[in-house]
Amino acid sequence: EGLDIGEVDLIVCYDVSSSAIRQTQRFGRTGRKSAGRVVMLVTRGVEEDVYDRSIQNAGVMRRALAHASAVQFAVARTAMLPAGLPVRCEQRELHAPGDE
Repeated sequence: EGLDIGEVDLIVCYDVSSSAIRQTQRFGRTGRKSAGRVVMLVTRGVEEDVYDRSIQNAGVMRRALAHASAVQFAVARTAMLPAGLPVRCEQRELHAPGDE
């Protein structure tokens, strides 16, 4: 996770996460420039159960996103910054190295 290598066309996962978001992040590393593949190495038992849960969780997420009106965002009831800290927003353009 966290790598962005455009030439990757194969991901081999040797551990399973029940989080659909985490699985999507892992799988998203392949197929960026051309068709890619993901291979999951899953053992029978507990790891297989975790994989099955991740598939169910992904289905729940897809259905929720398909009905976006059903998605509710939490309203912040308290400030995210410590009290007394001045709030200042800045808009900046970020450039990748070599883009300048």
